[in-house]
Amino acid sequence: MAIRAFLQLKESVYRGPIRKILKKSGLNRLIHRSIDAILESSPKVHSVEMSDTIAKFHITSYTEYLRVNSLVGEEEVLSELIENLESGDVFYDIGANIGIYSSFVMSSTDDVSVFAFEPHSSNISKMRRNLALNGQEWSCIQTAIGDDNKLVPFNIASEDSDDSTHSTLESSSTIQIPQQRLTELVRNNDIPSPSVMKIDVEGAEYAVLKGTQELLEDIRLLICEVHPEKLQSIGVKSSEIEELLMSHGFTTRRLETEAEVFHVIATNKN
Repeated sequence: MAIRAFLQLKESVYRGPIRKILKKSGLNRLIHRSIDAILESSPKVHSVEMSDTIAKFHITSYTEYLRVNSLVGEEEVLSELIENLESGDVFYDIGANIGIYSSFVMSSTDDVSVFAFEPHSSNISKMRRNLALNGQEWSCIQTAIGDDNKLVPFNIASEDSDDSTHSTLESSSTIQIPQQRLTELVRNNDIPSPSVMKIDVEGAEYAVLKGTQELLEDIRLLICEVHPEKLQSIGVKSSEIEELLMSHGFTTRRLETEAEVFHVIATNKN
């Protein structure tokens, strides 16, 4: 309780001019590392409530606390997902990170199978702990998803950042990771096809969809985070995401969540 109160106090104070001063002086890194050391030596289970659903998370760093407590600014998107789940759904979480979406999906119902795909080993270990707190029908698969089977550069943001974004496009350090087409991964490993899918891959969303086309007819609901600027940097227009989905029978609409990002909500009644 003392740690949670301290984190809440820091969150309320660490704003505006104070935040800018701490960042400029470098003291924010010292504060984060001190909090991380405390949490790592004594990890805490933190409960987060969204609508009528409560999910639990194993917190080992201040970055994780910020991420789960804010729901990464996507409460409306998450609500949309949970409200449209049906009994027996198979949920694919592409770019699952530490499992926020998957944890809430399992906490909202006992009758959904979760398959979470995440390329980074550190996130995988954290996600496994989180999913184990929220349900039993889940599987973590360590791979990037794309439009080809190959090794790709994977960039990792500094853990000193407030959001610690991971992507395959831009960041502070780079490693090589395996990438697979989702269609072949599913068919070669006897995994059930998804009925519901969420995609959050920081600009690689078009490649994910291109490698998933043979499975799209099985999907009833697809939620895709779209990064127009990152897509443009690789020669893809954000409208191509919607065009691809509509060509497979989906009805699409946009949900604006951030200035530079929006979500496509796609439903398929076929």
